[in-house]
Amino acid sequence: MTSQTSLVRLDREHQREVLFRDLAARDNRARREAEAEGSPAERERRLTLLFLLPPTQASDVAVRRDSAFYLARLRTAGARDVLIRALGDPDPDRAEIAAAALGWSDDPLATQELAVRLDEDADPAVRRLAALGLTLAAPNVGAAAALTQAAKNERDLDVRLRALDGLAHCDLASDPAARKVLIELLNSDTEDLALRRGVIRTLRAHHTLTRRLPVELQDALRRLLSATQGPLLIDGIGLLGQVATDPAPLEDAQLKSSNPEIRAALQAALVSVRNRIAPR
Repeated sequence: MTSQTSLVRLDREHQREVLFRDLAARDNRARREAEAEGSPAERERRLTLLFLLPPTQASDVAVRRDSAFYLARLRTAGARDVLIRALGDPDPDRAEIAAAALGWSDDPLATQELAVRLDEDADPAVRRLAALGLTLAAPNVGAAAALTQAAKNERDLDVRLRALDGLAHCDLASDPAARKVLIELLNSDTEDLALRRGVIRTLRAHHTLTRRLPVELQDALRRLLSATQGPLLIDGIGLLGQVATDPAPLEDAQLKSSNPEIRAALQAALVSVRNRIAPR
């Protein structure tokens, strides 16, 4: 059976392969500059000019994007510096392109630079873009560690939610630190409701990708049945309907609940669980 780790990695490797195959298939000025004769320093200079050139027509947007990806693939200190500095560019499109190029580059030094920006940059917009880049670099171990710390300690809610989104693409089965943070956030009465619901979105996305959810995370979801109400509980019930293999906790919660909306969510989850575990 394919392991969770390989499923996560295979998904990212497939997406990266498709992205760079499409990049190579486009015949535009960025590709021609990347393939032109000359030293890496000369290619870096030409691609940097293209990346920083303000677009004047629709085709220039694609050239700027492709230039960023070719720069990232050079893996030179100068190219990384151009893209890292662009995270703070006043043009939000250029900044986001730079984050994506760094993330997809499969360059460990780019991952390190993104982690530093996520941890240290004073601008939350830059930190959010760094989290986006690290999401695309996942399940790289360095990316996962940086996203985990941001999910736990980041002071800006939007950046924390972006970091949580990134953890969906990490190897949660073999990452106890990430699991611990997700469990603490989900079961905390003091954390922002949007953040706790974000954890459930992360777990749902991870399960969709891997078709598995570590037992510890399932246990944290089950604790919601007796510890919370409202939208968070409904979110948790819905996910338990997708991942649970034992209907008993859901049945017990249904017997104890008098809330029609909660009971309906529990019934839908029970139908899903029973259909999934029924002998075929």
